[in-house]
Amino acid sequence: MLTDQNLLLFPFGTTKMNVSKVAERLIWKVRAETPRVRAKTRQVHAKRPQVRAKTRQVHAKRPQVRAKTRQIHAKRPRVRAKPIFNHIKKPRFT
Repeated sequence: MLTDQNLLLFPFGTTKMNVSKVAERLIWKVRAETPRVRAKTRQVHAKRPQVRAKTRQVHAKRPQVRAKTRQIHAKRPRVRAKPIFNHIKKPRFT
């Protein structure tokens, strides 16, 4: 447990800063470094669109992924898109 004696050993802050402030800062620092908090930060960071885009780019450049992509695209025959005739009105026979 953090006692006042322990806290005085840490060269945190100025001499004017009281021990509770130092304790607060220390506890915050300790909390900030827990694996769970770090993981959460990483998750939040990963959700940012620019980070996500970068991750995708990096992922796509990996040789295994690239090979797989080439394989997938090689199998697919190129099919010309069918023209859409929605604009032509069909004659109605009544």
